[in-house]
Amino acid sequence: MKIEHVHVSALEALGYTQQEARFLYVVATHSGYFVARQFLAFLNVQPGKRTTLFRNKLLSKKHARTAPLPRHGEVYHPLRPKAVPTTWPREPAQSPAA
Repeated sequence: MKIEHVHVSALEALGYTQQEARFLYVVATHSGYFVARQFLAFLNVQPGKRTTLFRNKLLSKKHARTAPLPRHGEVYHPLRPKAVPTTWPREPAQSPAA
């Protein structure tokens, strides 16, 4: 997936790494929700410190909400930061009707 640099840069300016910014953009333009294992798969890394730091960053900056998800921990819903209103997608992409 090709992501324009302006979108990644806006999220990096908020303190996210390039990989985190790319992941957040993909989430925001698709379903709008994710679980930790999707973040791990996107980065191709194992569970551990990386996931914890990302989670803490999202929540401390109030850039995401969480909800409990049975057997999977938490589901995250990134919020559009006010600092990047023109580059953060407003709504997740709608899937075509079946």
